[in-house]
Parts: sequence; C-alpha cells; structure tokens
Amino acid sequence: EVLAPGAVSVHPPTDLEAARGAGLVVYDRVTPQRLPVVPTLGFGSAWPDTDLGERTGRERIVAWNRLHPVLRDVSLSSVVYDRAVNLPGDDTPGVTVLAESASGPVITETVGAGVRHIRVAFPLERSNWGVEVGMAIFVAQAFERLVPGTRGEGIVRTTTDPVRVRASADRVTATGPAEAIAVRGPDGTAALPPLERVGVYTLDNATPSTVAVSMLNESESMLTIGDAASLGATGRTTASADSGRRELWPYALLIAVMLMTLEYLIHAARARV
Repeated sequence: EVLAPGAVSVHPPTDLEAARGAGLVVYDRVTPQRLPVVPTLGFGSAWPDTDLGERTGRERIVAWNRLHPVLRDVSLSSVVYDRAVNLPGDDTPGVTVLAESASGPVITETVGAGVRHIRVAFPLERSNWGVEVGMAIFVAQAFERLVPGTRGEGIVRTTTDPVRVRASADRVTATGPAEAIAVRGPDGTAALPPLERVGVYTLDNATPSTVAVSMLNESESMLTIGDAASLGATGRTTASADSGRRELWPYALLIAVMLMTLEYLIHAARARV
C-alpha cells in the first residue's frame, strides 16, 4: 500500500478476473492459470502451465546478480528458506535467473509482449527474508522495475520496447518524431510497436497521454558497434581486421627469455678460463 501508486485490493485465488484493470498483480503462494497482460510479482508462485514441482529442506541463496536493477544494494547472503517451487532456468527462452541456490533458480525475471514478470521461488512465511532490510529494498526496486514511475522517477522507454497503454477507444495513435497506431485489445489495453525514434510522443485515446522514448538503459545503451564505418561524403569504408582485447603476456615472456639469454652469455664469458 505504501509503494502502490493506486488503490490495493486483495482477491482469492479463485477470482480469475482479479487482474482486469490492475496495474500490477502480486501472487502470494498462488500460481495463475495464465499470465495476465500486466506486470506480476510472485512469492512461492510457479509459472503457469509449468509443473516443475517443489523442493523442501533448508537452503540458502549462493549467487545473485548484484548489477540487476532489482537486486542492486540488496544482500541475500543471510536469507534462509525451507520450501520453494522449482522455476525455469536460463535454458528457457525469455527467462533470466537473478538469484540461485545449489538446487536451482530462486529469483527469475521474464519479459513477454513487453510485460515483465518477476518470481521468487519461496513464500515469505517460509523464510527469514521478511525481517531483513533487503526485503524492503527488493520490493521497492521490483515495483519500480515492473511499474516505472512508482517511486516518482521518470518513465522512459527505450527504442526497442513495445509501449503498452490503457486505451479509451478502439484505436490509439502515437504522434511525435514518428507515428504509430495500435488497436485496443479485449483487456482494454493497446500495445504500440517499438518507437524507434527518440523523443516525446503524444498519445490519443490512451493513458498515459505522453510517452518519452530514449536510448537510456539500466546497464548500457542500445547502440551497437558495426564492423565497418563510412568516412566523409565519398562513403569510403574502413574496417579493422584485428579488434578486441589484446594479450600482452607473450611479449613479456619474450623479453624475459631475451634477458635470461643475455645474462647467461655474460656469465659464461666471465667464467671462461
């Protein structure tokens, strides 16, 4: 309730329409039959249509991605739990493992149709994480990851992300540096294709009414480096055949061998009778 930008309501697992109209759905020991078209956060919640079972026994988290926005400034070394559902790993398309134990993934993230979903394998009540300081930090950062702007930060989308908005009419139009059109779906939302040009767009018949698109990213920009570059108006192309990291140890080894050989020759010359 402190972090949520709007009203919070609690629904039983049997309420299949609970996600309708919500900006974020949190599952507590509940596995939905299918993922909604809004971001979700789950504790002790497995993936729909994936029966991987669960594991019991005292476990600790042994590794986590400290650079990921959700786990930045979060320490998981003291977290202990005794029951967890099995989550898909990195070998599953679209799944990123954020933390793992010796038995498998513990925290994962996936992106589908421009919507993020985060899962924590264990229920909070079967762990000591609820009394850890890192738990509050994790929830705040997870909310900001799933629903940008929750903490008052600017909502900026990259040039490769689809833009999903709430539609008040059958068609949503985005105008700005470029133009795009989307049709409202049965859930009341519309998904605009990635807006490839940077700038501020105005949306008709949609909430929010403006969208900012930039090259910003939590780790690095979306720019890629080509194998060749065109110089000048003539379009002359230059390319590098030897790029990347260069090892220096062969040169150091060669210098060491030359010094040892020189030392041996000087010693042999002085020692000759």
